[in-house]
Amino acid sequence: MSEKLAAAVLAAGRIDTKLRQATGAEAKALIPVGGQPIIDRILGALDGAETVDEVRVVCAKDSPVLKHVGPRAVEAQGPGFIDTLMTGAEALGMPERLLVVTGDVPLVTSEGLDHFCRQALQCDAHIVYPVVRRGDSERVFPGGQRTFIRLREEEVTGGNVAVLSRDFLQHQGDRLSEAFAARKNPLRLCSMLGWGFLLRLLLGRLGIPEVAARAEKVLGSRVLVVYSPYPELGFDVDKPSHLASVEACLAQRST
Repeated sequence: MSEKLAAAVLAAGRIDTKLRQATGAEAKALIPVGGQPIIDRILGALDGAETVDEVRVVCAKDSPVLKHVGPRAVEAQGPGFIDTLMTGAEALGMPERLLVVTGDVPLVTSEGLDHFCRQALQCDAHIVYPVVRRGDSERVFPGGQRTFIRLREEEVTGGNVAVLSRDFLQHQGDRLSEAFAARKNPLRLCSMLGWGFLLRLLLGRLGIPEVAARAEKVLGSRVLVVYSPYPELGFDVDKPSHLASVEACLAQRST
């Protein structure tokens, strides 16, 4: 396979107060995990992936991550999610397909990235997104606190990576911004997805095809949801308990 993906690491988000107090870090991407900042672990995984080419890290204005990362860091053009996303895409020359990785997934691996990216490169979807089965997640992170969605087939959690097409970013990026903004607003989310859809989702009556179809309708683009057997893609650090799970996983691997 000759085609590779350019990658944007989104590291402009604010750090939770409890995480800052617990770690002393001024940015989530700089939280030490196993003695190494999260962003260094992510960049190491990206650099080792066969499917990844150029990489940029998008940071907030005056973020200490800018200095830490050096030449591969770029400053977000604005405070919103879509500002961060578009900054990364433009810094990479607006590639035909863009791999997006959040800056808070400390145990992501080159193998996991390659597995996901190869699936994305073999399809013509505008958006490719991974989900991880509950069993796979709990096998690697026993006791780890994740949010799982009960589908008709099984329970899954979402990944922290995605592959987005240039066409989607240029023409449907506003829809993604709206969906991202609605994620923590139940009424707004219901308005976008529909009460009937959400009810069936909550009752576990939907499968991946139905979820992907509704995402396509909301985002106005072709969406492919794929399974990943690499739960590291879906385990981010949002609170001290997440960090404890990650450190426990590393300690187990070293024994």
